[in-house]
Amino acid sequence: MKNSTRNGPAISIIVPLYNKGPYIGRAIRSILHQSVQDFEIIVVEGGSTDTSPDVIRTFDDPRLQVIHQREKGVSAARNEGVQAAESDFIAFLDADDEWMPAFIETVLRLKDKYPDAGAYFTAVKEIELHKDEKSRWYSCVPFAGWEGLVENYFQALNHGDPLYYPSSLAVAKKVFIDTGGFPLGAAWGEDQDLCGRIALRKAVAFSSNICALIHVTDEYDRVMRTRIAITEEHPFIKPAKKAIRDADVPEYLLKDLHSWIQFLILFSVRYNLKAGNPEGARNILVHNTLDGISRNKLWLEFWSFMPAWAFHIGGYSLFDVCSKLLNPDEHFVNSFAKR
Repeated sequence: MKNSTRNGPAISIIVPLYNKGPYIGRAIRSILHQSVQDFEIIVVEGGSTDTSPDVIRTFDDPRLQVIHQREKGVSAARNEGVQAAESDFIAFLDADDEWMPAFIETVLRLKDKYPDAGAYFTAVKEIELHKDEKSRWYSCVPFAGWEGLVENYFQALNHGDPLYYPSSLAVAKKVFIDTGGFPLGAAWGEDQDLCGRIALRKAVAFSSNICALIHVTDEYDRVMRTRIAITEEHPFIKPAKKAIRDADVPEYLLKDLHSWIQFLILFSVRYNLKAGNPEGARNILVHNTLDGISRNKLWLEFWSFMPAWAFHIGGYSLFDVCSKLLNPDEHFVNSFAKR
């Protein structure tokens, strides 16, 4: 594997950290055990109040540095880590996830084979406590072990599991900066937004080899519930629609990009309803045009006119209960729930 042509390491790894004491050690060890050792680790510590700083101090490796940042959010942490990176090639690892030993080797190989790609991804496996491990199904993969360019990123999203996870993403530093980095202030969907904006400009490279493990922990569920409580329209909707208006989207992407925007609009409505915010759901429906009539669309429109008190009765979300019991299209949004 080729080393970077710069004086710095072949790759810089950004790890945002906030109150992940039980998991951060596993994440760092998975980096240190990589088959390629030419890297630096930048932990962006967000003011943790648990054991996270103590765990980090147990690692005595000159390749690891810590940047202290006071609770500015995960997007700001990742962006600051990229600015501090010495390599021109960046990867991200969430503090509660881990890599298989060949992750760095794989993304560097993809970079060598496809130097003009906008981003580089590997397949992942999702691990949830007390549940079976979940491998993903990728519509762009023709056979096991496939690696190559995905020219139509949005087609792949519309017809299969997502290619993107922060913990399976690597990107050239210049592409990251030119694209604008992770969006600040986004309550959710910041990774999908960044990857979508990159895919509007360039094809992405993908390896179907599983090189990242995504851990769905109790802490993950708590954070997601917090994000739902302050949810808003998905951050990729506006830049995607603007790119179409500005005729800045290749013709071959337009149909699938439009379908993906429609999906994100409906999912944004659903997230607001799940948070007990029917007014927010109505606002999204008013300001976005949806194609045709579908059962899922009518279901969400019906709930957007329900009073707020109807969403939380006796500690339960009436919307969630009724969706599971009565709406046969609920699988439409369940497939997106942990993206």
